[in-house]
Amino acid sequence: MSGEFITHKFPKIKTLKIYTKKDYKLITNKTAVYFIFNRNKKLIYVGQTNYLRIRLWGHFCSINNREQHSNIPIGKAFYFSYLDIDKPDKLYLFEKFYVYHYKPIYNFPYNMQNKHIPVEEN
Repeated sequence: MSGEFITHKFPKIKTLKIYTKKDYKLITNKTAVYFIFNRNKKLIYVGQTNYLRIRLWGHFCSINNREQHSNIPIGKAFYFSYLDIDKPDKLYLFEKFYVYHYKPIYNFPYNMQNKHIPVEEN
């Protein structure tokens, strides 16, 4: 697999529905890549999970519980969006694509270790 280049078409983030942080309670646990936005709807974090509702709770819950569950500082996350992923083995690929192309402030550089990234976005 070394040297193999994977291509895939990725939806543009601006085409996804944006929810308020309170809406996380309406979301079921599903496999997804998710996007966290600040007050101005600027993308600040991209993540992946097999349990979307639980992971969103980690970003949006109270101060007492939150510190150990999120890289995003308290008070910075206001909105979210997500993309259902039907194959869990594709999660990392999708997350890496969006982190690479959008460079959200709260995603750390170690997410970019593998240079074989997809290049096409719909």
